[in-house]
Amino acid sequence: MARLKKNAALRILEGVPGQSRVAPVVEKGEVPECPEWLTGIAREEWNRVAPALHAAGLLTGLDVSALEGYCACYGKWREAEQRLADEGLTILTPNGCVQAHPCQSISNQAQKLLLAWTKNFGLSPDSRGRMELPPAPPAMDEDSLFLKKLMDHTPGR
Repeated sequence: MARLKKNAALRILEGVPGQSRVAPVVEKGEVPECPEWLTGIAREEWNRVAPALHAAGLLTGLDVSALEGYCACYGKWREAEQRLADEGLTILTPNGCVQAHPCQSISNQAQKLLLAWTKNFGLSPDSRGRMELPPAPPAMDEDSLFLKKLMDHTPGR
């Protein structure tokens, strides 16, 4: 698959190769709510994935439409696969010929789109390995809590 062209804004954000790059800071806010039009399996997938992506710093209000696309695509793929499991891989036409079930092409197309969406959100092991995730907040042990309290109560601060 060919690489997507980068727009000017993205090239500016990435900076010059070999020099330090500063990622844009986006306010996290709350976990975006599932849109009303997503139903069934697509809604279940939103409820499964959105909190995890938000906690990882990969989902903000700006990403809602992309996540909608992922969930809708996931719902189509699962529905097509369920019909294939229930009805079989082939159907009998009115002429008496055996042909591939139409859901097979729907499933194949949805899988291709789903793969692209999973890469965008880091939902596959390969794409997660290539992402630069925000650093985890430091753990507060007894020493660091003591240091924080000490710094907060230091005169002249």
